[in-house]
Amino acid sequence: MNNNTLESDETKLKMAELKVAESKVTGFRNYFSQGWQLSKHTSKGYRIAMLITLFTSLAINGSFLTSIETNNFDERQAFILRSFLDPIVFLLICHFLVRPYLKLKVIHNPYTVKNMLSLLGFLMVTGVLYFTLTVFLGKLGPMNEADFQKMQFVTNDGEVDAIISEQMLWVFGIFGAFIMLASWSIIYLLWHQQLSKKILQKQVQQAQMQQLTNQLSPHFLFNTFNSIRALIYEDQDKAADTVTELAELFRTHLQAHLRVKSSLEEEWQVTRRYLDIEQIRLEERLTVHMDIDPILLQQDLPTLTLLTLIENSIKHGISPSIDNGYVNIQAKIIDNNRWTLSVGNSFKPGTNTTGTQVGLANIQTRMKLMYGDTCDYAQFSENNDFTVILTLPLVISKSKIKAAAKDAANA
Repeated sequence: MNNNTLESDETKLKMAELKVAESKVTGFRNYFSQGWQLSKHTSKGYRIAMLITLFTSLAINGSFLTSIETNNFDERQAFILRSFLDPIVFLLICHFLVRPYLKLKVIHNPYTVKNMLSLLGFLMVTGVLYFTLTVFLGKLGPMNEADFQKMQFVTNDGEVDAIISEQMLWVFGIFGAFIMLASWSIIYLLWHQQLSKKILQKQVQQAQMQQLTNQLSPHFLFNTFNSIRALIYEDQDKAADTVTELAELFRTHLQAHLRVKSSLEEEWQVTRRYLDIEQIRLEERLTVHMDIDPILLQQDLPTLTLLTLIENSIKHGISPSIDNGYVNIQAKIIDNNRWTLSVGNSFKPGTNTTGTQVGLANIQTRMKLMYGDTCDYAQFSENNDFTVILTLPLVISKSKIKAAAKDAANA
């Protein structure tokens, strides 16, 4: 092997070492950059928890101060200042160092032995840093009187019982700091795990809602095309107008069904176009009565709920009968916590068609997913009238309710 080959290999080795060193530097830079960004963005729950921790620590330190006996005013002032600053330093360490490490290195990685040992090593190094910082603070001018390196244990007789050496103080101090940081880390990981579980449950629930909402699209399309098909044989001009209305309806419908919930006002806009289509086909056989409290227009409900109820009314109540019929839509406030949406329709006994019951069952399932036990579904039939009543939670300020009630009374 000649000298040129050796020099070439050495050059390649040095270049490789430089690349490894550069990648490590870049990795550290990325880590600190990401950690800084994480430190600037926190949730409301996290901020509240940190404030509670701070006030709890201050309360504990306050009770500790009552057990310290000293007649020296400077010492007492120093202890008060120290007891106030120590919790703040601890929380800053947790926020700017421990939390970013947990989020970047622990939370999204498997809990392997290697990762856990790395975490313990990081907490130990951080504990050394934290205790060193507290010792440094204790040597500052105003807090020098509260330096724990000068601490002695005295008996009731006033005799010195024990003096802690500086080495033992450092051992106990670093171990105590490690235990505190490890406890904070465990609590944070458990809290984050619980939070992630709730988010996952919500995502699964949203997926189920979206799947059920999408299920209504072919169901709605099938019913509408059946209406147009029946109209073609009766009046081709009306059929053409109906196709135009259908195009506008689907433009609105495609935007609406992408969400799992919509406001009552948005629901009515989609339903109104559908009723316009059915009005062209059914003419005087369909009469619509609507009574919706304006204050409820911004209330949320599962997307396509009102449209599905109206479809059900027309398909099973109005269309099968040759007589004139009606559809009643009503939305009203029950009390400060609930409101109802009811859809009723006339029907002629013996002419009611059988269906798959997909629409109404879909509504019940989505209501339970969205509102749980705070909602209710009821349906009843009497005197040739079929009615579905949905009871939903009211999300509105009491002042608006009182104002609406006052306007209704004055009207």
